[in-house]
Amino acid sequence: MSLGTSDLSGSVVQVLNYRHELVRNLPTLTDNAATTLNAFSPKCAVIIGNAEVELRDESARRSFELFRASLKDVEIVTYDELFRKVEILAELFSLKRTKATDKTE
Repeated sequence: MSLGTSDLSGSVVQVLNYRHELVRNLPTLTDNAATTLNAFSPKCAVIIGNAEVELRDESARRSFELFRASLKDVEIVTYDELFRKVEILAELFSLKRTKATDKTE
């Protein structure tokens, strides 16, 4: 999916609908569960597009950032941002994969 206006806004609406259904149906879903779960207004996330590829011009990046910052209940993250965050965490916890060494002698 791309960062196009209709794809992005449609994704936000879709995730907010999912959240609404979760909150509405949670009592039924957890009726016989040993643990009680409550959800009032859970945070939602949309992972979409590639900012490095799709937001090359300043106007597109600014529009995207303004839209993203205006949402209080939905976190929008691009795939390249997510991968960068995972790499930082991997480095922090010394989990970064090293290149395979040649074991033939």
